[in-house]
Amino acid sequence: MSAVILCAGWDDMHPHTADLICLNCCRPPSRCTIPELRTVSTQLKVDAWEILLSDYPDKAYVHYIIRGLRDGFRIGFQWDSRLTSAVCNMHSTRLRPAAISGYIADELSKGRMLGPFPLTWREWVHVNRFGLIPKGHNTGKYRLITDLSYRSGGSVNDGIFPTPHFPLLCYRG
Repeated sequence: MSAVILCAGWDDMHPHTADLICLNCCRPPSRCTIPELRTVSTQLKVDAWEILLSDYPDKAYVHYIIRGLRDGFRIGFQWDSRLTSAVCNMHSTRLRPAAISGYIADELSKGRMLGPFPLTWREWVHVNRFGLIPKGHNTGKYRLITDLSYRSGGSVNDGIFPTPHFPLLCYRG
C-alpha cells in the first residue's frame, strides 16, 4: 500500500518534490517491533522546523522534510537487498582504540548511536565496519567513518540502485 499526496499548484513545488514523494512511497511498513530501532535521533527541533515551514508554498516538500527528520530519509535503498554485516573494523581502529572508545561513548551519551544490542535483535540490525581518519588541522583528533560499501555485493550502497532522477548518491564531508 502506498501513499499518494495530491497538491494544488504544482508550479509552486520544489523542482524535485515529485521525485522525493516517490522515494517516500517506497517506504515499506516496518516489521520491526523494537522501539529503539525505529527512533530517529536528531539535534534539530523538528516541531520548530514544522512551524517555520508552515507558510512554505510546497506542502508536499515540507511533508517530506518533516517526515524525514522524524522517521529517517529514504535514499532509494531496496529493502529486498541481501546485506552482509561486517565482522571486523578497518585497520585504523586497531591503531587508536582509545579514540574509538571515546567517540562511541560520546555518541551513545548523545543518543546518536545505539548499542550494544542483544543477540535477539540481530535480525533487525545491519553492522557496517568503521575506521578512523585524522581530522583536518586538529592534531590528535580523528573522525569516525562508516564504510557503506563493504562487503562488495552485500553492502548498503549495493542496495541503492540509481534511477533516472537520482543517478548517484553523493556524501560530502
